[in-house]
Amino acid sequence: MEIGNGNRYEIKMVYDGLRIYEVRQWIRNHSAAFRMAYPTRLVNNIYFDTEELGAFNDHISGSGSRQKMRFRWYHEPSLQVDGKLEIKRKDAMVGSKIVERINGLDLVNDSWKVIQQKMLAQTTDQMHLLVKSTVPVSINTYKRDYFVSADGVTRVTLDYQMKAWDQRVYNSPNMRYGMPQTNTMVIEFKRDMHGHQDFADILAEFPLRVTNYSKYVSALNSILGW
Repeated sequence: MEIGNGNRYEIKMVYDGLRIYEVRQWIRNHSAAFRMAYPTRLVNNIYFDTEELGAFNDHISGSGSRQKMRFRWYHEPSLQVDGKLEIKRKDAMVGSKIVERINGLDLVNDSWKVIQQKMLAQTTDQMHLLVKSTVPVSINTYKRDYFVSADGVTRVTLDYQMKAWDQRVYNSPNMRYGMPQTNTMVIEFKRDMHGHQDFADILAEFPLRVTNYSKYVSALNSILGW
């Protein structure tokens, strides 16, 4: 069953990953009184795209409205991975997504063909069509810190220690032959579609520029040697 999470603001900033302690201090000292919402987790994504890399090309061409599909799970890959298949949509700085649960993927022994069959058996509607029409392009992993403001309205995540693996020429998941990544940290702010001025005030306390950054595009750039 497809589940939508509604529209929300999604704003990103990028900083040197070696200076994560500095950013954590900004968050702790912020007037919104952010606190850790969850323990730090390892986030893993499989990104899917068309053979022609349509989602990638939409992003680098500066398209205002775009979407991508990914499968996300937490912790290390294992013989039994349960996660979420997501269609992530972005229109300027407003994001939304459709989510379906996918269970029982074996990312160690299964081929991509078997993984696709398992996904097709557990998806419906638009998600089902996208599974049929896309291929695995890359896998990335990173650590994520989670923070939430005292009023529970604004969330901040810090993503760092990023790794990426090319999947385009492999018949089964490749997590042995990685690609070099810059030591980048992504700071993302998320808030429901209300309190625009309050959100702007929160962002103003961070001395960084808002940017249009995609981990998928960054990983693929390194894979393509761009």
